[in-house]
Amino acid sequence: MRPATRSEAENGVNDISYMTPLRVKQAINANKTSGGQGVPTGGTTGQILTKKSNTDYDTEWGDGIDTGNNLLFYRPGDTFVCDYDTIMNGYITSGTKNVRVSLPVPKRLDNISSITVESLNVEGRCNKGYLNNQSGDVEYVGKSDYTVEANKSNNNVVNILISKSSAWSNVDNNTLVSLVAYTGNLKLIFN
Repeated sequence: MRPATRSEAENGVNDISYMTPLRVKQAINANKTSGGQGVPTGGTTGQILTKKSNTDYDTEWGDGIDTGNNLLFYRPGDTFVCDYDTIMNGYITSGTKNVRVSLPVPKRLDNISSITVESLNVEGRCNKGYLNNQSGDVEYVGKSDYTVEANKSNNNVVNILISKSSAWSNVDNNTLVSLVAYTGNLKLIFN
């Protein structure tokens, strides 16, 4: 048996030669810096290692937002549909014409510039009963005399504002309200 050449050691093409300590060191150094099986150099804080292709070890550093099936961030075009009963708490504001509630969402909103509310079918409750004395679900999107807006508050909270052209009945300014959205009755589109 003979010692492996430097080329054989670095490329791992010969299994009948033995490796000297120098060849082991050369093989490790060659593979960790030339895109072998090691982690590529570079990257910045917060980036994640992602696959560039289906080829083994073809990786790169990325920001984690546009990596396909990402579980951490919403991307433009993604939707959030309430697949569980949700209670959103907030307050009546601005002389009883606005209801503002906060909705925690499961992913971060860093890459989202705006949010469209496609459906908001909720039951409004307060300490004096139902908002506008309307029991049951009310679809506020597209309802006459109402506007619905949404924006991101921080990394994973959406603020929803329901504005009414006249004052809400059954409430005073700064009244605590709860909007109850049952499964499937709330849909947001992230832009």
